Amino acid sequence: MGAKRLRLTGAEVKKFRVIKDVMDKRMRQKEAAEVLGLSTRQVRRLEDLVRLQGAKGVVHGLVGRTSNNAISPEKVERVKSLWVNQYQKANLNFTHFTEKLNEVEGIKISVESVRKILRSGNLTDKKMHRPRKHRKERPRRESAGELLQQDTSPHD
Repeated sequence: MGAKRLRLTGAEVKKFRVIKDVMDKRMRQKEAAEVLGLSTRQVRRLEDLVRLQGAKGVVHGLVGRTSNNAISPEKVERVKSLWVNQYQKANLNFTHFTEKLNEVEGIKISVESVRKILRSGNLTDKKMHRPRKHRKERPRRESAGELLQQDTSPHD
């Protein structure tokens, strides 16, 4: 397999160019520190990393890795299959479905994670209902002042 292609953000490109200028003696470490908003010690550390790793030295070490608290793909597939095969027909919402996962299936997962998983797969919970109208409509009166005062106020 070939080497992975490295993609740098604009800030990383700028950082790499400044560090290269320091390495080529076109800029001092103190000037580079001011340009990058770092200390001279951090500039020296970046210079060492660029010397060892090249452009990869300015990229954060965790770029490209999955998060430690990411939900495993197996768990995601299990949640989707349980929803489609068992619980969707039971007319549950996402919160109730999550409670069933925790209690019945033994899968510990948050409501927001379940919502994110199912919505990413275009799976929805119960049918959306239109909200009720706030006010009751009545037919318009023919002329102004024709409405009756029903609150026993003394207005004529």
